[in-house]
Amino acid sequence: MATRVERVRVRGYVWGGDRRPPAGRAIGTLAPLLVLALLTGGVTLARSAPQRTVTVPLDTTTGGAGATGPVRLGSAASVIAAALGPGGSGLGFFAVQRTTEYARPGGITIAVPDPADDRKVIGQTDHLFINAMMSRGVVRADGFFMDMRLGSDTAASPADFAAAHSVFSVLARDGATWRNDGAGWYATAALPGMGIDLATVGLLPRALGHVGSLAAAGTTTLNGTVTSAFTGSVALADYPGAVAADGAAFTDPAIAVKVWVDAANRPVQLWIRARNTNQPDYDLISETTITFDFAPTAILPLPDPTMAPEPSLPPDPASSTTAP
Repeated sequence: MATRVERVRVRGYVWGGDRRPPAGRAIGTLAPLLVLALLTGGVTLARSAPQRTVTVPLDTTTGGAGATGPVRLGSAASVIAAALGPGGSGLGFFAVQRTTEYARPGGITIAVPDPADDRKVIGQTDHLFINAMMSRGVVRADGFFMDMRLGSDTAASPADFAAAHSVFSVLARDGATWRNDGAGWYATAALPGMGIDLATVGLLPRALGHVGSLAAAGTTTLNGTVTSAFTGSVALADYPGAVAADGAAFTDPAIAVKVWVDAANRPVQLWIRARNTNQPDYDLISETTITFDFAPTAILPLPDPTMAPEPSLPPDPASSTTAP
């Protein structure tokens, strides 16, 4: 007989059920916008926050195919910095974040919810796929655009981005920032993101330049391009959006990364693994794979603000109380 259980909630995220956040539900309690300064002396994308500058503390010379890991990732950092700077090509990205819950060694097992009723338990397991989110976007010296959509309901099958439900859109241009939760653009500094976001994308050169415990991981062909892979770790300060745009406070600082670069040391793909510390009984792990495009065709849309003022969020049932 199935046991009835309460839905698992983690800091404003809702896991369980069909695992589909409706348009208009914010992903977590979003922190105030950290201004994206794409380069030292670069463009500031928001007026209301203090300027944040990203400095690339590395030699900008390009290493050859036989160069060491630090030199090659230093070159990769410089490639991204140049693409995001004035006159640069811009940078397109496609990201998929998959979140899985794991039982700890010697710890309690994880309840498997009934697909038809997520409040019923039909079994126990040592790991449970929670959900996936996808985002596609472009960042340039004059702005940022990102469309976030629902990913696959299963760990094994990828989702079709074009057919997936759009959850959020984010836009920064002309000194202001907007988001769209499905009912139109409105001006706000509360901008969502999972694995990559407006603030974190500007830190990519710094993150690549500060990869610790760096090790070569062989060669791999990705989308027809021969790449060299490197593994290591980055500090939370260098990649604060590993779990979510507002997630630095509940992200374990031990963030694992893997970077693939081509023969010209252009980053082709980045993989990030981080733990959400808000789950007390299990390890809630987010893995984000980001594929880069140095010839993006996407344009920055013109916002059409239709919601003013900024909509308020409903209270979180998990934090509310009812008088007896």
